Amino acid sequence: VSEILYNPVRDSLLLARGDGHERLGVYELSRGGGAAVRVHAARVLRGAIHYDHACFSLHHGWGGSPGLACLGLESLRGDTVEPGRVEEWSVDGGGLEAWRTGSVFSLGTRVYAAGRGGLAVFDPLGGGESVFHRLLDMGLHSYGPLRVNALPLGGGYLLAFSQTSATIAGTPELPRGLAGWSRWSPAPGLLVHVAPPVARVVGVLGYRVTSMARVGGRVVLAVNSEPNLERYDATRVDTGVRGFLVLDAWRLLSSRPPPFTLEVEPGMTGSRAWGGVPLAGYRWPRLRLEAGGSLLVYSYTLNTGPGGAEVDRYTLRPGETLGLEGFRGLIVGFQAPGGLRGRARLVAE
Repeated sequence: VSEILYNPVRDSLLLARGDGHERLGVYELSRGGGAAVRVHAARVLRGAIHYDHACFSLHHGWGGSPGLACLGLESLRGDTVEPGRVEEWSVDGGGLEAWRTGSVFSLGTRVYAAGRGGLAVFDPLGGGESVFHRLLDMGLHSYGPLRVNALPLGGGYLLAFSQTSATIAGTPELPRGLAGWSRWSPAPGLLVHVAPPVARVVGVLGYRVTSMARVGGRVVLAVNSEPNLERYDATRVDTGVRGFLVLDAWRLLSSRPPPFTLEVEPGMTGSRAWGGVPLAGYRWPRLRLEAGGSLLVYSYTLNTGPGGAEVDRYTLRPGETLGLEGFRGLIVGFQAPGGLRGRARLVAE
C-alpha cells in the first residue's frame, strides 16, 4: 500500500496499491472491518483529496506518462485523466524519460503530481488542459522529489528534491541510464516552495530528505546522508547517517534563497530539454558550458501553459559563462540541440 486517504463522506479509508504485481488498484476499507474492497482497477501510487474527489497518480514503474485516476468520495466512481505524450503538453515542448511520481497534492483548483522530472498539473474537475512543468530535471538521473511527502506550508507546498535512489550492483527494475548515473549527485538536496506562479528554492541540504512535518511554527526534516539503495545492494548493517533538522517556517519562506551549484554531464541529457531551475530571489545566476555550443534557454512560470515557454537562443564559446540575470524570478530550462559536448555547470547566488 503506497497511500492511505481518509474518506470523510463514507467514513472509510481509501488504499492505493500500484507498486507490485497482484491486487493493484484503489481499495476501500470500512470502519466496520472485513476485507478491503477494490473500487477502481487502475494501477495507482500516491493520492490526495481534491474537493469531493480522491485523485491518485497512475503508476507505470519507471517510465510512461503522468496521469490521474479520480473517484467521487460518495460514489467511488470516476475516470482517468491521461493527457498523452509529455511532448504534447509540456511547457517547453520537450519529452520526459523515466517518469515516476513522488507525491500528489491539491493546490488551488488543480491537482499536482510531483515526480522525477517536474510537476504534472491536472484540472480533473474543471476540464481544463493539463500541463507539465519541467522542474530540476537532471536527464537520466534519479534526482527528484521521490520517496518523500509534500508538506503544506504558507498556503503553498514544500517539496524536497534530492538524489533519491542509487545502485552499485545494478538491478533490472531500474532503467540502465538511471543506474549508470546514480552513483553521484548532480546537485545537493534542494527544498523548493511551490506557490503559483512562483517556485522558489528555500533550502540547500545534503543527500536527501526522507520526510517532512510541521510542528507549530517549525518545519521538521528527517534526513539521510545516503540515497535509497536497490535490492542487490542490500548490506548486513544499516548504512547512512540519519537525523532531524528543525527549521523556522517563517525564516524559511522569507529569507533570501541560499546559493547552490548543479552539474550535468553530456550523457545525462542527450539532446533533450533538461533543468527547470527556479531562479526567484537569486541576484547572480549563471551557466557555464565546458565545451560551448548552441543552447536554447526556456523560461516560464507555474502559470505557463503547454508550449508557452519563451525561448532564447545562444551560441557559447568553450568555457564561456552565460549570465542568467534576465531570467530572475522565472524557471529556466535548457536544451543543446546537438547534445552537450561537455559538462554544464549552473551556479545560483
